[in-house]
Amino acid sequence: MSKLVKWQSISLISKVLAISLGIIQNIIVLRILSPEEYGLVGIVLAIAGTVGIYQHLGLATGTVVALSREEDLDRASKVTFTSILTRLPVSLILAGTIIIFSDHLATNVYQQPSLSLPIKIIGLIFIIDGVKANLSSTLAGLQKFGYLFLLQVFQSAISLVLFSYLVKIAKVSGYFYALLLFNSVMLVIFGLINLRIYRNHLRLPTREEFISLFKEIFSLGIIVYFARILYNFWQKAPVLIMGLYISPEEIGYFSFASLLAIKIVSFSDAITDVTVPVLSRKFAENSKEFQKQFSRNFTQVSAFIFLASTTAIFFFKEITLTLIGSKYIPAFPLIPYLILAFANYSLINVVTGGVLIPTHRRKIMLAQYFLLVCASLFIIGFLVITDHGILGASQGLMVGSFLALIFGLFMIQRHFSVVTPTSMFFIAVMNLTPFFWIIFLSSLNFYSRLVVFLAFLLVYLFNLNYLGILKFEQLTKMVKSVIRKTY
Repeated sequence: MSKLVKWQSISLISKVLAISLGIIQNIIVLRILSPEEYGLVGIVLAIAGTVGIYQHLGLATGTVVALSREEDLDRASKVTFTSILTRLPVSLILAGTIIIFSDHLATNVYQQPSLSLPIKIIGLIFIIDGVKANLSSTLAGLQKFGYLFLLQVFQSAISLVLFSYLVKIAKVSGYFYALLLFNSVMLVIFGLINLRIYRNHLRLPTREEFISLFKEIFSLGIIVYFARILYNFWQKAPVLIMGLYISPEEIGYFSFASLLAIKIVSFSDAITDVTVPVLSRKFAENSKEFQKQFSRNFTQVSAFIFLASTTAIFFFKEITLTLIGSKYIPAFPLIPYLILAFANYSLINVVTGGVLIPTHRRKIMLAQYFLLVCASLFIIGFLVITDHGILGASQGLMVGSFLALIFGLFMIQRHFSVVTPTSMFFIAVMNLTPFFWIIFLSSLNFYSRLVVFLAFLLVYLFNLNYLGILKFEQLTKMVKSVIRKTY
């Protein structure tokens, strides 16, 4: 099993554990706070999200790529310092601004004076996160994946304890005290680990080195930053359009379906956490080997995401009814389309992290994300205006993401010849599963669907084995390796 696949497997397991702890935390917080109190939390978090996005500047990704190519720890420490010193002034300006205007926002804008303190706390968190995020990027860039994935689970466990206790005793204020304490603790931990890694290699960059490293980090990071803004807009735009034509209740159904479907993106995030630094270094060392490794890995990832999205489509009804109840049944027709929309985006994410970032194909990256937004918005606008409502919006996101994915695959195939017919087959069949749901699965009861799924799974795994994508003996070795690495 390759180093890339091994670490991707461990990353997936740590991501699943972290998400599971996060779900438990959310359930506890929702049980403690009233809807009104949670609404106040939501207002402050919305302010934080809206203002906070401007401090990132794509520096995390730029730092990961720059560090992945460094063998010398002296120079690597200069990359880390450059990244921190670049972002920190922006964080300080945003923090100062939000603290100064906190009373005005709380009292005059939202008529909630009690929000003044939480908004000030968010300002302090901006400063802490400005350093912490770059220290985390150091671990990814230097490929210290053991630290990174253990901390991923540890963070969720610490967060669960802090939020459960402080929200219980201090309600809304306790939520933000927990957020501040959590970020402070993790800053100290990331700082100590970075000190351990660098030990006697901490070096501040000279003025000339700072300018050179800043250009290297920022030139890639700013493109990733714009791509992230486009992705966020792609997510939010349907609600903005539907808000002009559709009732809040229907938008609520759409928002719930999106919340459920977006979980599949966590899998591609876990994969790209490893892919960006490993393949960036591989491309710098040996471009031919880079092509072979990405091609093989993308076929395996396509097979995995196809299986994950298909499994979700088979069983989302039971998951929703068990955890949430029956009040979101009207959202059921939307969910298969949105699962596929985010599955397609997951593969776009893998293409971006696996090829476009390591090879610095900035124009292709931006073109792909512009197509994602423009195609989706055009289709959504047409379908919503012609009274197809939230179902039309869901279908628009799926078709738009599919077109953007095909464009990205065409471009990397044209430049690198890394897309196999097998991966294209998985993608094509995956995008047909919503129609399979409508025609066949939706009318079946749970047990009938379970039988169909088990038959599909058996055939699917045998085909993976036959095609050599995932041999049974390789799967056994992978599971044993992951267990050893995890424990």
